[in-house]
Amino acid sequence: MKPKNKRWESIQAILVAVLAALILRQFVIAAYKIPTSSMEDTLLVGDFLLVNKFYYGAQTPNWIGIPFTRIGFNVPWFRFPRIEAPHQDDIVVFRYPRDPHLEYIKRCIATGGQSVELINKQVYVDGKEFVNPPHLKYLDPTIYPRYNRYYPTFKPGLGSRDNFGPVTVPPHHYFMMGDNRDRSSDSREWGFVPPENIVGKFIYSRLPGVPQDPLGPAGNGNPVSIMQSAGLYIHIPFCERKCGYCDFYSITSLQRRDDFVTALLHEIELLARQHGDLHFDTVFFGGGTPTTLSISQLESIWNHLHKHFSIAADGEFSMEANPGTIDSEKLLALRRMGINRLSMGVQSFDSRDLKFLGRIHTVDDVLENYESARKAGFENINLDLMTAFP
Repeated sequence: MKPKNKRWESIQAILVAVLAALILRQFVIAAYKIPTSSMEDTLLVGDFLLVNKFYYGAQTPNWIGIPFTRIGFNVPWFRFPRIEAPHQDDIVVFRYPRDPHLEYIKRCIATGGQSVELINKQVYVDGKEFVNPPHLKYLDPTIYPRYNRYYPTFKPGLGSRDNFGPVTVPPHHYFMMGDNRDRSSDSREWGFVPPENIVGKFIYSRLPGVPQDPLGPAGNGNPVSIMQSAGLYIHIPFCERKCGYCDFYSITSLQRRDDFVTALLHEIELLARQHGDLHFDTVFFGGGTPTTLSISQLESIWNHLHKHFSIAADGEFSMEANPGTIDSEKLLALRRMGINRLSMGVQSFDSRDLKFLGRIHTVDDVLENYESARKAGFENINLDLMTAFP
């Protein structure tokens, strides 16, 4: 009997420890790992955060189900008394308003009753310039005008990423933004955070290789997105000429592009019915040669993706391009559309190699297109090169 008693005591001790850990995480403190770059340069991907859950009022579970799935059901919940409500500049963990299964962490820019406006990227609260965090970051030198239609706002007519509002925060709600302002999916895109979505307050982070002052001189931290994300690849199978060495599926029947785009839009709608809950932080247009499509065709695909899926504002959006199929006008249109990474199929800077490979461009085309891409605002450009020709 003694061995059985010892085993039972061990099992009891493990169960008590697990229960204590669950209670601690639910009501007192929880750890998070940062998966995205929306907080750079204050925090980096992979940093760990500790979040105080009782400061804003701990909450009982509002959903019961199988962990790491969406199989479950909502249950009545209760919030304990709080020490105080979130303040402007607090770093707050909250449930994503469009999908409460996901948790974000952002900087609180404004609270109920305050007005928010962006003028040429600068944030104003109640008409006064918002003090920028010490490690605030802007990646895109482009300043989008107020009515730029490529950046989705949570309500029509509110403006763009860089010129937004003014908008008044409803009572007891919060306006959240990321420090990596040009790469942050935040209240500009999906609206205000209601009080019932508040989870906890940022209190500590481990920052390998980053400035060790995440709060800054005024208690400022950096908001980031805590969520499960996916990547999306879209294959555009058209080329002006089929290269003999290429094994990727492509065709040269360019007259079929309209039919293809129509079918692709329909496919997006069908997939959204099954996987509409996915959030994409990377989108890659490959081929083939995606830039054989017209800008209007590419825009229709891009807008359809935003209509049917959640696309991060702070994601990486890549477009493969052959130098013979792009010019300064198309590059500028791609950048304004939201593409922020260009992958150019250069293959060689030797004219003899290009002729041998059957490429449609010249070395001068490459240099001209690269310069045009920089002028259009592309900061992330990669050049595909080949070696060891037979």
